[in-house]
Amino acid sequence: MANTTFNDRGLCARFLYSIPTSTVGSRIFESKPIAEITAERYSDLIEALLNYKNDKPKLITLSPKAYEALKEFADDIEPKLIDELAEISQFAGKLGGSILRIAGLLYLAENPPKPDSDLLLTENFMRNAITIGEYFLEHAKVAYQLMGADVVTDQCKYILRQLSKTQPQIVTVRDIMRTCRKFSTADETLTPLNRLCEYGYSREIKPKTWEINPATYELKF
Repeated sequence: MANTTFNDRGLCARFLYSIPTSTVGSRIFESKPIAEITAERYSDLIEALLNYKNDKPKLITLSPKAYEALKEFADDIEPKLIDELAEISQFAGKLGGSILRIAGLLYLAENPPKPDSDLLLTENFMRNAITIGEYFLEHAKVAYQLMGADVVTDQCKYILRQLSKTQPQIVTVRDIMRTCRKFSTADETLTPLNRLCEYGYSREIKPKTWEINPATYELKF
């Protein structure tokens, strides 16, 4: 994450992150074996996919409802890239494409292609892919913090963007909570607000009340 070349070229944003809950301390030595029918179905699936002769690439077409489901997700997430998802905007900005590819994989896993078949991806595959994408979105938020992204700086930029909409001279913690919906508690706002004071964007005039430097609103974040 600290490698600017990786970040600037979008490499870190192309991974799908998962931070599973650790089972250390609660593992059982004699775990249940995988069900025989599950193992057989998995083996048959892998064999069918590997044996598919992909001499001529084929297009997977989205049904109208599948397309609308993807469009709805993309339209919903786009404005959040400069708001509550600003800290992981590169990742979130590529998530629609990732979901599309996941939907294709889910479709092919259930419908191994035949040479002369038409490939039509229906709504249920897209909905399932979106659910998986939402899982990866939540885990990316944690992963970016663990990998050392400067979350506080991004939070500061988010606060300033939100304040620029109304340009108040004086703000309180309650004002920040009302304007910046991504913060779930008042305590979460204090670290970025203190950072803004350190850099001269604001100054604390009394406990949990700040005066905003007027020059701040002439800048873009």
